[in-house]
Amino acid sequence: MRRSLFIAFIILMLDAMGVGIILPVLPGLLEALGGTSISGAAIIGGLLLAAYGLMQFLLGPLIGNLSDRFGRRLVLLISLVFLTLDYVLMAVSPNLFWLFLGRVLAGAAGASYSVCLAVAADLSRETTRARNIGLVSAGFGVGFVLGPALGGLLADFGLRAPFWGAALLMAAALLLCLLGFKETLPPALRRRFELRRADPLRVFVRMARFKAVRGFLLAFFLFEMSEFVYPSVWAYFTSLRFDWSPRDIGLSIAFYGAVLAMVQGLLVQPFIRRYGETRTVYIGLIATAFGTAAVGLALTSWQVYALSTITALGGLVHATLMGMASNRVSASEQGELQGVFAALLALVSLCAPLLYTQTFSLFVERLDREALSGAPFLLSGLIVILALLPLRWGLRAA
Repeated sequence: MRRSLFIAFIILMLDAMGVGIILPVLPGLLEALGGTSISGAAIIGGLLLAAYGLMQFLLGPLIGNLSDRFGRRLVLLISLVFLTLDYVLMAVSPNLFWLFLGRVLAGAAGASYSVCLAVAADLSRETTRARNIGLVSAGFGVGFVLGPALGGLLADFGLRAPFWGAALLMAAALLLCLLGFKETLPPALRRRFELRRADPLRVFVRMARFKAVRGFLLAFFLFEMSEFVYPSVWAYFTSLRFDWSPRDIGLSIAFYGAVLAMVQGLLVQPFIRRYGETRTVYIGLIATAFGTAAVGLALTSWQVYALSTITALGGLVHATLMGMASNRVSASEQGELQGVFAALLALVSLCAPLLYTQTFSLFVERLDREALSGAPFLLSGLIVILALLPLRWGLRAA
């Protein structure tokens, strides 16, 4: 069974590589296909991410519930098939319509994240759940080390090359899951599928009955809203302010991913042992608020890299909050809870790109203030501060 935990880590890593590998070339590709400026490309990129997020929001709870009924392996395999096809479709897309179609299909089947976290919950005791979730989540951070760096290098062969690279990565993840993944949810713990429990709105209503979880979920949502400023506008912001090439963008994301992976994989459990879950979350939130806001004011490349090491402490928040919530639901509901987290992340990926790209466009194009192109990062820092309120509410309830 521990092999399945390792495979979950690898699948998330390859999934993140598939996402990260295309980030460095998106500004150039969208400018070319859309015939627009960097600001216009950011708007299109925001809509592209929002289309993916909309499908995940609508179908995330359904996928979580299906994994509770049929097991993790089957749902994971179907997801990886669709993700592979998505990148192939994006690689050959002649216009923006096909790019959007590919993202919609991928969003409809994007189960790998929530199911991999459910695997970590399946194989954990109460005392090790936060650690295992952190270790599996670290796969995403490792993927963000390798993916953007590889994407920046592949960009030398054309704007489409990274999409073919992403398709190969997803195919490798599919093969690994097919040959090596052992089911982690025994038939005795599976429950009957109920469509009403897969309604994205009903899931939130039901989980809100757990008073402690309710505050943690809202804090998690606001924190992830803040974090999503990076995939939303990072490539456009650094391209405009620092005149970075796709290779520069890829290396910067890789650096941030490396630090984030070290935090999630090596520091979560030591911090929890030393400071406890509550203080660990506070440390991560405060570091994220300061670092993210400061990035928006950075004037040189070295400042961006230095601040990224501070912002990466946000990796303490993600796994710890999920572990705190997971410890308060039963074993048979872990998939449903991870479906709720997936739905929250999907809601973030629907709302955040629109919020941040519109903010970027407002200052850069409509107000003609390129010097204020970092405004999305200042807004992100404010949102982190707001996350402290529901966190305190959840802790009181607990």
